[in-house]
Amino acid sequence: VLAQANNQFAFEFYQVMQKANPQKNLIFSPFSFEIAFGMLQAGAVGEAKNELNKYFHYPNGENLGADFQRLQQGISKLQTDSCQIKLANSIWIENTLRIKPAYKNYLQKYFDSQLFQEDFSNPQTLGKVNNWVSQATNEKIPQILDKLGRESALILINTIYFNAAWLKPFDGKKTHDEY
Repeated sequence: VLAQANNQFAFEFYQVMQKANPQKNLIFSPFSFEIAFGMLQAGAVGEAKNELNKYFHYPNGENLGADFQRLQQGISKLQTDSCQIKLANSIWIENTLRIKPAYKNYLQKYFDSQLFQEDFSNPQTLGKVNNWVSQATNEKIPQILDKLGRESALILINTIYFNAAWLKPFDGKKTHDEY
């Protein structure tokens, strides 16, 4: 069910982005969107939850945590000596806000998510977020944010690190840079 929802969201999102940027190449991870917003959906109630369910095609009234957990575990099992896959999730919450223990436990159980409560007005928090992302991506993304806005209250992060050889390598001589 979750895979079908992810596929439907991916096609719809691609069409919107392609229409908005017709001359650009697009790359995005629908899986990352699904995971990050799945973490948000787990804590949402009422109209907010209904809107997330509608937009991401989550089945209404179902506990999706176990589905997200199985999906992430299945992807992690694809890792071999020649194929590295590393998934990581985190939620950063302004320290003036309170997290319900049940929500925190849910995120840790089903999303293997780390939760951090930080002072978003402290400049060191930005470094902590960027350092976490850098470590989660084997330093492929050394900086994800360049500032935290005064209105920031929550940061959802999902990272996927993937490194593997091509099944059919391409000839580098047949490529060139376009500017």
